[in-house]
Amino acid sequence: MKRVTIFAKGNVDIHDSLHSCRVGGKLLWNGINEVLRSRGIAAVVRLKHETWTRSDALLATSGVVPPEISDRNLALGYYSAESQFSSAIFSCDADAIILSALPDFATELVRHHRTGTLLYPNDAHKWPENDRNWLRDEFSERASLEVDAAMVHLGRLIERLQTSLDVPILLYNVSS
Repeated sequence: MKRVTIFAKGNVDIHDSLHSCRVGGKLLWNGINEVLRSRGIAAVVRLKHETWTRSDALLATSGVVPPEISDRNLALGYYSAESQFSSAIFSCDADAIILSALPDFATELVRHHRTGTLLYPNDAHKWPENDRNWLRDEFSERASLEVDAAMVHLGRLIERLQTSLDVPILLYNVSS
């Protein structure tokens, strides 16, 4: 049986459509392997999934959580600091890469005043007051990326991936 490894960098759009989808604890969809089995295709997909924030943040990361973030135990949920600053996609052992376009058009990041570090402060309204105060004092709000800027960043990201990996890259569009 053929095994295919896909590294997917995206959020709920990628996870729920390719890996699995649960609603209220009930499994509604068991991912791409369900489609392969139903069509008699003798292959198994191993999906490595990481959440991400935006292409500009991924391009800027060194793969190490910056000390201004790692020094705090922020309740970032699915958008852990490790995931936000991961560079695993650039050195992964995969047969294909899938990138979601959704974060570039739907995610607003904040920028650290001193270092310029980009952060997605997921569920910041639920953080303890001292963390919310730190966020307000240390970061400035940034708007979503404009379409032209997002396309430039996504293009640079794909070029960077192509210099280190010789695999197909699919840009997963936001579907209705």
